[in-house]
Amino acid sequence: MNRIAAGEVVERPSSAVKELIENSLDAEARRIDIELAAGGRSLVRVADDGGGMEPDDALLALERHATSKITSAADLEHIASFGFRGEALPAMAAVSRLVLLTAANPVEGGVRITVEGGRILGVEPAARPRGTTVEVRDLFFNTPARRKFLRAPETELRHAQEAVWGAALAHPEVEFTLRHGSRTLIEAAPTTDPGQRLRDLWGRLEGPVHRFEELASGVEVWGLLAAGGGAGKPTLTLIVNGRPVRDRLLVGAVRRVLGVPGTGAGGARVVLFVTVPADEVDVNVHPTKAEVRFARAGSIFAVVERALRAGVAASQGHVGVRRVETPQWVAESGPGPEPTGEVAAIEPPGSRRPLFSHPAWGEEAAEPVAPPATWRAGGHPAGAGARAAAPDTPFGRLIGQYRSSFLLLEDDWGLVIVDQHVAHERVLFDRIRGRLAGETAPSQRLLEPLLCELDEAAVDA
Repeated sequence: MNRIAAGEVVERPSSAVKELIENSLDAEARRIDIELAAGGRSLVRVADDGGGMEPDDALLALERHATSKITSAADLEHIASFGFRGEALPAMAAVSRLVLLTAANPVEGGVRITVEGGRILGVEPAARPRGTTVEVRDLFFNTPARRKFLRAPETELRHAQEAVWGAALAHPEVEFTLRHGSRTLIEAAPTTDPGQRLRDLWGRLEGPVHRFEELASGVEVWGLLAAGGGAGKPTLTLIVNGRPVRDRLLVGAVRRVLGVPGTGAGGARVVLFVTVPADEVDVNVHPTKAEVRFARAGSIFAVVERALRAGVAASQGHVGVRRVETPQWVAESGPGPEPTGEVAAIEPPGSRRPLFSHPAWGEEAAEPVAPPATWRAGGHPAGAGARAAAPDTPFGRLIGQYRSSFLLLEDDWGLVIVDQHVAHERVLFDRIRGRLAGETAPSQRLLEPLLCELDEAAVDA
């Protein structure tokens, strides 16, 4: 019994939602309906069309440490089911008013079992289609110390909604419905396209959903990447062997890739699927099975990182080369490879008028640069020497401008590159802050109203 003891699997209403959904999935359900009241504090009801249970098995399922999902201790080394400890139902029944209604064969009839605070109050025959319904009311009604630490209904609802999201993303072939009171929050029809399931759950996606994958060392990693609006932190869902989990190793691999400037990952939605042999991952390291431990953590980290880098590259698309500029002295040194791709008649960058005269090299820097053979040993064109000057900006001594976008400066530590556009935005930001501090900032009504779509948790907040 000690080998399958689950500890406290019920921390909040979302824990009950997660455990009951996993039982439904193990029962091979193809439709799962979840109903909540007061964020799950008053009611959690999960109904499925799975295999159901015989009356005797239903009574055994309410016993501590009872399970039908493993037959020997060796099975713990390669867990293939989602729930296996047989601890969720009795743990929920001990701190709530629970009703279990199940039927394996509708012709023979089902059974309804009523439990309050861990005590079975009644067992009676009941009619029900094949499947199981579990109703959990007044969670922690008999443990006021634990009920006191439950959050507001809106917060508990958000956690429960995230639990349903994870299960629905991991199993797009199963239909999921989540209702809170009279509102339907999630209605995801079964599909064979995980990208479509992501759109069903995250209705605000506007751009394409990119799929990426990588297979190496017996580890299969694939995922979905939906670009965001460029602002905010990426939203990440991790699924290992069909089980939504939290794992610092995988989160670190994702952050390492998405944290690189220029990836455009702000506000992106990422769903990461990792499939490893059952004997190489331990799902029994956390009481609620929310965390896992890998036997080959380093190799999995590397595969996840490569897969996500490929996904980010695919989401950014390919940039075609429209023109190749070749300096005259390079062209005269010998023939090179012919440029390929479309060549457009665009203004060469060098023909743009500079923002200001060159402060470091003088006017002679604007003249064509001579071939390297005529350069001095110091690496500068002959006849052009750098002028010594004191710092003339808060960032150091101004050297020049690169591609009409970056300012090049020099301080005591070396080269300083300033993005002109970002600097301009910072100046405007400081002006706005100054106006807000001293006077009413100028405002203007929109010509057309802007429609902003929010999910249920954001509306409540």
